[in-house]
Amino acid sequence: MARYGQANKDLVVARLLAPASTSVEEVSREIGVGVSTLERWRAEALAMPERGRTWTPAARLEAVIATAAMDESTRRGWCREQGVYPSELQRWRTAATEALAALIREHVERAHVPTPKALHVGRAYDQVRCESALVPGGRC
Repeated sequence: MARYGQANKDLVVARLLAPASTSVEEVSREIGVGVSTLERWRAEALAMPERGRTWTPAARLEAVIATAAMDESTRRGWCREQGVYPSELQRWRTAATEALAALIREHVERAHVPTPKALHVGRAYDQVRCESALVPGGRC
């Protein structure tokens, strides 16, 4: 009989519960754990208070997106319904924002955006090219 760590169980059960709500059969196929075992884990999780549940990264992002346009009182009400502390939701929002900023920085670095010095060198080259062309009126 296989043994699964509590952290692993928590992540699997988080996929089975709202807001992810993945079907038991799909999760069973993906991870190789029997349907009856997953149903037992889900029942155990539903019996415990909501504050003890684990949220998957995808569910956290969905929560951040769902609450982004809410005012403070509505967001607090949503947090009460979902069993999430507002400070926890704020940490998720901060983590998502920082991850997005890191991806943008990486994209910009890969794009090799020209620096002001490189632009200046390019303009100097264009000026020399225009002058050497002996264009009347000094225009290229």
